[in-house]
Amino acid sequence: IGTYTDSAFSALKVYQIDEHDYKIRYMWFYDGRPDSRMTTANIKMTLAGRPYFTTRGHRIHLDEVIREHGLGAWL
Repeated sequence: IGTYTDSAFSALKVYQIDEHDYKIRYMWFYDGRPDSRMTTANIKMTLAGRPYFTTRGHRIHLDEVIREHGLGAWL
């Protein structure tokens, strides 16, 4: 669905967003190679209504994910 770049070498790839159960499936990559297993996280909302999920101790907002096919109703 899209990617989020953390640094020049590290990136997160989003594979699925479940808008009904508020879940996201993603995997981390380092230098083009998998750096984690496929992971599922809960999507939460900020007080301003901005959707995000937490991974590796960081908050990732869905509007920061570079979209390849769009994120449906989330944006």
